[in-house]
Amino acid sequence: MSASTEEVRAVPFRMAAAMSDRDVEKLVVNYTDDFDCVVPVHPDRSFRGAGQVRANYTMIFARYSNGLDARVIDCVVDGDRVWTEWEMIGTRADGVVETIRGTVIIRVESGRAAAVRFYLDPVDAADTSTQLNILD
Repeated sequence: MSASTEEVRAVPFRMAAAMSDRDVEKLVVNYTDDFDCVVPVHPDRSFRGAGQVRANYTMIFARYSNGLDARVIDCVVDGDRVWTEWEMIGTRADGVVETIRGTVIIRVESGRAAAVRFYLDPVDAADTSTQLNILD
């Protein structure tokens, strides 16, 4: 792999490590200031800016005070884009475990995410009364 392919491929793995560490500053440095997040199946969740990444993950990390495990299951690099499959499992203070899985397509500029298309959804819980959305 070329250096640029390695650079593109490394971005989601750095993100996952920062998420699992629940380190918002370590996470935010992986995004450009004018980062563009598009959520095609939930358009009202789309946003721009690394500041919103910080705000969103500050809330997510607080919600999962008993742990968050973010993993990139697989990825394919295509030029400046990396297509990734994710699994995120969060444990709240009350012991409830919430899981999301899906695909995130990341466009990388200078070693940071400049844009994403976000296709993550909650995994169906056996007891739908406990099914929550890790992203809300």
